[in-house]
Amino acid sequence: MTLLRVAVIVGCLVALGGCATVTDGVPRGAVPVSATASRLSHAGIDGLLLGMSIDQAKSAAQAIGTALPKVSKTGVDEVEWRGCTLTFNNGTLVRIAPPSTVKTVEGLGVGDDVKRLSQLFADVDLTTAASRSTAVVEVDKEAGTGYEVDFKPTTVGRLDGTITKIVLCRCGPRPFADFPPEVPNCPTLVNEKVDIKHPYLGTLRLFALTKPLGSNSKLQGCVIAVDRSNKVVQAFEVAGFDDRLRFADPVTDASGNFFVNYNPGRYNGVMVLVPTPTGFEPLGADRGNYTGKRLIYYAELDGPGDNGQYVIKQFNNDCKPDCAHGTITSKLLHWNGTDYVE
Repeated sequence: MTLLRVAVIVGCLVALGGCATVTDGVPRGAVPVSATASRLSHAGIDGLLLGMSIDQAKSAAQAIGTALPKVSKTGVDEVEWRGCTLTFNNGTLVRIAPPSTVKTVEGLGVGDDVKRLSQLFADVDLTTAASRSTAVVEVDKEAGTGYEVDFKPTTVGRLDGTITKIVLCRCGPRPFADFPPEVPNCPTLVNEKVDIKHPYLGTLRLFALTKPLGSNSKLQGCVIAVDRSNKVVQAFEVAGFDDRLRFADPVTDASGNFFVNYNPGRYNGVMVLVPTPTGFEPLGADRGNYTGKRLIYYAELDGPGDNGQYVIKQFNNDCKPDCAHGTITSKLLHWNGTDYVE
């Protein structure tokens, strides 16, 4: 009965996932992770779970026949175990870096396109530099765990390139600031904010800034995009004020564009933010920042429809004999991949 119970326990632990190459201090009979169907879960691998004490980790490791190397109970200590790099902080397991042969439970692995992160997770925290580019995603909010993903960028500054390392850690995306930095010609009253998944830059926060109703200020309303360091990615002036400068709900559609409703005082307009590798296309604004290529005035959003996209309904008043008695017509504008056309 005792032997049967041990066999069941070992079988359950192995089923949790596993780590690779045999290293010094590992028993001769240990099975490398690369020879198993191991996966890095949101909690750990091969029965070793984030948050375990040294004694708990030793017991879990021994249960599958692979002893854990000696670990310091104070400070930060890294040890190699079956090809995994395990990081302990004051005796608690806080990071697990599996070998390159091991994939996550989502099927994400070294060599994959890092863009898959934005397909798998709602929030991607991107930090890029010439020497190292890293993306962090939250995998278990309640447990406070995430993946820290290193990648070799095709272009520095973008979520674009090949994954070189995946680490499970007590980590998650950095929080955004509640207020953007001051931008010339923009008011400072935050009317609304929303987080978006930019296809190239990861998650950004959009702020809608307005001047108070009845204000004599000449400041325009503004929409400002910032990253997690609260650095301004791009700022757009728009003729709008008070609560009439608002993000569409939903803020995006199947086109991948982002939409903002604005009103300079009489009619609603639709601002369209079209993503580019460095931010968004220029609005092409004219006439006091209330019309332009991406500022479709006297218009409203309809949808999203069956194809997942908004249609923009734009109106026109011929003002004959005068605008109060003119004939109002409308047209429907559809996204063709590059522009809105009838």
